Amino acid sequence: EFAEFPEFLLFPNPSRGQFKIQLSSDSDRITIELFDIRGRLIHEKTYNTIDGNFEEDINLNNIQSGMYILSASDGLRRSTKKIIIE
Repeated sequence: EFAEFPEFLLFPNPSRGQFKIQLSSDSDRITIELFDIRGRLIHEKTYNTIDGNFEEDINLNNIQSGMYILSASDGLRRSTKKIIIE
């Protein structure tokens, strides 16, 4: 069982495929996964964090419109949010 991140921002939502993720983590690595509504993995990337703050611009202009589930994990915590791509 994973705990959730205390602060996890995803904006703008809805988006045209470009959005920003912000969260705080004690880990030095964050994995971001994007799943379609059927649970298929659409995008996955691991990033390094600096001083416990993670902020990343994601650009997925090539994906279809619809609702997606974004998951952020640092190995100890995991949070998910729905995002609408227009």
